[in-house]
Amino acid sequence: VVVHTPPEVTIQARPEQIFTGGAHDAVTFKAVLSGEPALWNYAWDFGDGDTAIGQRVMHTYRQSGTFEVTVTLSDPLLRTAQTYVFSTEIEVSSRK
Repeated sequence: VVVHTPPEVTIQARPEQIFTGGAHDAVTFKAVLSGEPALWNYAWDFGDGDTAIGQRVMHTYRQSGTFEVTVTLSDPLLRTAQTYVFSTEIEVSSRK
């Protein structure tokens, strides 16, 4: 039996100041993994009804507010039956 260490993930959002209502408002989200390197599937939920797939994704918020961003990791090689969920809150502001 091989036991794999669960991953630890940090969610990065760039730019850190997030706005709505103008050009260049796309936010890049990246899941930064620490621990045992492995092949993972990444499923994102941006907290506003939109989703994406991939370790690094882009998203544009259409309204201001506080959103919980979640990334779910699953093992495509089925070495583990578990999925791992990581989340963070972000604040999106209106342009003034």
